[in-house]
Amino acid sequence: MLYKLSIVRIEPPEKQPWGGILAPFRDPDGNVLTLAASAKEPASTPGVR
Repeated sequence: MLYKLSIVRIEPPEKQPWGGILAPFRDPDGNVLTLAASAKEPASTPGVR
């Protein structure tokens, strides 16, 4: 779906030592962006929703 927006994948998604996954992309202007997925749900913090 991102290819329709001229987003180019730089490298395939890669699992990180901390358990998450990083996937770098390049946008039409040449900026590098990284999508990140966490390994699990973050712990809840009192007072934060």
